[in-house]
Amino acid sequence: MKTTSSRVSFQEVAERLGQAVEWLAGFGIRVSSTRIAKYHAAMTALVREIESGDIMDRLGQLSDTDRAALMRGHFALYFEVGEILSIYDALHGLENLEVLNKLKDFTGGPEFSSGEDSNSVFSRNIAFELQTAAHLLRNGFVPQSLLPADFKFVAEGRNIVVECKRPSVPDKIDPRVHEACKQIERRRKASPAMRLRGIVAVDLSKALGLDQQLRIVNHSTEINQYMVETMDNIVEQRRPEWVRRNNDRSIGVLIRIATLLLNRETLSPVHCQQFGYAKMFNLTATDEALSQAIGRRI
Repeated sequence: MKTTSSRVSFQEVAERLGQAVEWLAGFGIRVSSTRIAKYHAAMTALVREIESGDIMDRLGQLSDTDRAALMRGHFALYFEVGEILSIYDALHGLENLEVLNKLKDFTGGPEFSSGEDSNSVFSRNIAFELQTAAHLLRNGFVPQSLLPADFKFVAEGRNIVVECKRPSVPDKIDPRVHEACKQIERRRKASPAMRLRGIVAVDLSKALGLDQQLRIVNHSTEINQYMVETMDNIVEQRRPEWVRRNNDRSIGVLIRIATLLLNRETLSPVHCQQFGYAKMFNLTATDEALSQAIGRRI
């Protein structure tokens, strides 16, 4: 497993976010009225404060409580920007990719994920679909449209349908995976000639509170270790539940987590994302080989 992380300065992050804004505008998206425009304005203002030294004066004038609140706000901003850049970095410059049609839908929603409710999760759910598509692309798979499924890709000559879920609390993790398995089975029955197999993609960042967490690491070498160990623990704890809820056409679960780490060495926040893969048990020999082949790559 490879951790994807962003270890750059605030100025570089602001510049890349500006490039992302221009990229989205190129698709005809009115970015100026979205949360992404708010992030860009806030990051630009923060960079000015840092470069001028005003931020230190400002922090010095605040009480401990207000100073902590301000820093939490800055870290929350950095996490949200990291989520946007995880999509931009992987997908910009690509053309004729069907999943790019989803870009217009991921810019909405509340400014921070902590402000989400059941009526405002759509945009970040779409963001997760794009992050999953980006991860598959990085590993040599091309996501393609297959409505009403989220998308599909081809592996070992087989069509693999992907259903993405982003549960909000721990108790919803297993039911949402089970729900996705049933959706995959419906897709298979609706298109028998395609001989579909399915993978459930699940983002656990919000359900496990990782999107609100700031963990301090002593140096950069600990970043990958922490993310890999966290993912390994999740797979070990969750996999038995998913196996019991399996059907005969879902072959694995692709898991994503994202969080913010603070590198004590550089005193800089690091946005990290980690993908992991849990193969289902009790597969046919053919599906077992297929799941293993996919798991080795993603």
